[in-house]
Amino acid sequence: MADPGALLSIAERFGYMLYHESVYLNQVQEQIQQLQNELNQMQCFLKDADAKREEDESARKWIADIRDTAYEAEDVVDTFILKVASRRKWRVIRRYACFIREWREIHKIGSEIQVIQTRICNFSKSRETYGIRNIGEIGEGTSFANERRRQLRHSYPHADEVHVNIGLQRDADALVKQLKDDEGFRVVSIVGMGGLGKTTLAKKVYNHSHVKCYFECCAWVFISQQCRARDVLQAILIKISSFAREEREMINAEDERIPQQFRGRGVVQALLTKVSSFRRDEREMIKAKEEREIIIAKEEREMIKAMTEEELVEKLYAILEKKRYLVVLDDIWSKEAWDMLKPAFPIGRKGSKLLLTTRNKEVVLHADPRSIIHEPRLLTKEESLELLCKKAFPVSEETLEDIGKGLLAELIHRSLVQVGKMGSAGRAKTCRLHDLMRDLCISKGREENFLEIFLRRGNMDVGDSSSSAAIAASKPRARAIHFGHNHVEHENEHLRSLLLFEEPKDSKLKSACKKFKLLRVLHLDDVTVRMSLPKEIGDLIHLRYLRLSGVVNIPTSVRNLRSLQILCLKGHLVLPNVIGEMKQLRHLILSRQATIKPDLRLDTLINLRTLKNIYSGNWIKRDLSNLKNLRKLKIIGILELEWTEDIESTVLELDCLRSLSLEFQGQIPRLAPFSRCDHLSKLRLTGKIEGHPHLHQVLPPNLKKLTLKGSELYQDPFLSLEKLPNLRILRLQNDSYIGRDMVCTVNGFPQLESLQLQSLRHLEEMRLGVDAMPSLRRLEILFCPYLNMLPEGLKFVTTLQELEITTMPQNFTCRLREGGEDWDKVKQIPTITFN
Repeated sequence: MADPGALLSIAERFGYMLYHESVYLNQVQEQIQQLQNELNQMQCFLKDADAKREEDESARKWIADIRDTAYEAEDVVDTFILKVASRRKWRVIRRYACFIREWREIHKIGSEIQVIQTRICNFSKSRETYGIRNIGEIGEGTSFANERRRQLRHSYPHADEVHVNIGLQRDADALVKQLKDDEGFRVVSIVGMGGLGKTTLAKKVYNHSHVKCYFECCAWVFISQQCRARDVLQAILIKISSFAREEREMINAEDERIPQQFRGRGVVQALLTKVSSFRRDEREMIKAKEEREIIIAKEEREMIKAMTEEELVEKLYAILEKKRYLVVLDDIWSKEAWDMLKPAFPIGRKGSKLLLTTRNKEVVLHADPRSIIHEPRLLTKEESLELLCKKAFPVSEETLEDIGKGLLAELIHRSLVQVGKMGSAGRAKTCRLHDLMRDLCISKGREENFLEIFLRRGNMDVGDSSSSAAIAASKPRARAIHFGHNHVEHENEHLRSLLLFEEPKDSKLKSACKKFKLLRVLHLDDVTVRMSLPKEIGDLIHLRYLRLSGVVNIPTSVRNLRSLQILCLKGHLVLPNVIGEMKQLRHLILSRQATIKPDLRLDTLINLRTLKNIYSGNWIKRDLSNLKNLRKLKIIGILELEWTEDIESTVLELDCLRSLSLEFQGQIPRLAPFSRCDHLSKLRLTGKIEGHPHLHQVLPPNLKKLTLKGSELYQDPFLSLEKLPNLRILRLQNDSYIGRDMVCTVNGFPQLESLQLQSLRHLEEMRLGVDAMPSLRRLEILFCPYLNMLPEGLKFVTTLQELEITTMPQNFTCRLREGGEDWDKVKQIPTITFN
């Protein structure tokens, strides 16, 4: 439990169980709630103990004891749910005996929780002996707390609170009109009590496109109860100040030497790489100008910070009096604060405005007795309820999988995890650990009693622990077994994750299902022999993740896996018609060899987000419309006659769907309906496409990734696909084009980052126009046997980072190697791979 977050995870899980497992925990809710609260309170002390654990053996022991107690509490609750659930299955047969046993279990769990609570109280008392303090008691004085509260209240104009913009549109429209009124008064104010939405309304108005266009310069500054005039004036001046006249004249003089079309601030370096026809000296001039402007801006910022309050007032006044400006003073509290800031704001050009938000109307009247005072209306009951729901129960499209991908990307960025294989989208498809990092992770995992790993070396099984006694004494939460199944026999009823990379006998797997009934993860991989899954698999009611390979028969007892969220099945198997009872299922990934029964029902899987490699059948018309949360769908084996308009509309009207893969056995009947799928970002189509020279008009307009396989297009697909504005990844595979020439015209594929040409057996020539594919980073050419050479224009694609050539003729690859005829086309590419 070195990481205090692990304790928090167990406490949060108790909260999850109280909600989702209430049918089993109804009689012990109060005890579990109290246990959850006590575990949460221990967080305050764990952070201090964790800081001392490396040097202090007693702190290390204290943390280990808490860890074991938290795990024990989790085991007690999970075991209770397991026993109650298993008995309720046959309550009808032995009703009264079951009731008696259940009440015994309730009494038992109550006693066990009481013992655990007593131990936690003792830990709390003993912490003072070890010098462990509440983290809140360490170095947080009143001034620090006040400053922290001030920072939390600080507002920023760009932090758009979209989810709370309820009931504000009418107020916003009125304020925009007042701010644009040339004849109106100079000060406009929003007045009301705290929490009314003054700052949110001001942000909405400040960021309005009409406001941005109307004023020559805008600034937003947060005031607060402790107004520091010098800080406020500095913030405003930094936002709106221009360069000194002498420096600006120097830059203007340099502008005379730069071509007219490339003048102005903010010319980004990407533009330089885009326009390959620039002369070197022109590029250098623009780059030098931008660098000079950055230096000047930095120097000016330092100069502003060195100014006195009087100098700031004079400078700000001099700038504003020549402009039509808007300055927002958010959360101004007192007349004195206004009096300190007022000298810096001149009348300015006609239409200049000051927008104030305050709780005190007297401040506004003091600033300008003629000020327009806007008091936002109170929300109706319906709007208040909507606001409460959006604030208290925000709905985010970000899933746990998205969060996991973000964490993996962060680990890779910090060089803690290495990329094994990179996908075409630039994301890691596989990853690995450096030997030293792996050893450290295993060492820490063993130290925390978190995992065991067993490897087969020669004829012996080697584990992390040195003896059978050590294995029996430890209670790891996860176990991975490679090439040898003897360690499945070890008793460890507390195990939560079991990964088997071997070929276990049916009896061994049956034994594992009986012994490890608290499992949440079961991963059975690299199995080459066919086997039957034991019916005891249905007893693992806590299972969340199940991956199986080499299994032929799946028993109907899997219907009991009501908590399962991920089911991944590989190999030849028959899918039983009980999957629909797993109502928590999020991801169902099948083997292409799986057999589906005609009566398979999926309509109850309302939480399903991924459905891959499922054969077309009656379930599409009957069940698919109920899978409202589906984000990724792959249907295979579609017959042309099956693809009726009813089925087509069902698939295309899944609003949450982002990735769609359809494999037709033959011709794809219609493409035009896809043009209505604004929500689709990834599309993979397998099958022959007749006609459609203007593919960009019949495909989803917001596509980012497109794969065409076996399309047999006669007309060059580049000429139409290059007009898809958001396309980043394009894969043309297996004779998707059967013509000889492919041409990307001027400025074609503006966003394309990855291009794969695979098994285009008729392609002979490829050409790129000026500025074509300006964002391309990866190019793959795989088995295009008649392609003579890479296009000449490729050497001007300066963004290209990877070129992969696979199974191409020898004369093609020789041209690309150093000294070859086409070496000058590819020599600037950092990574070139020949396979």
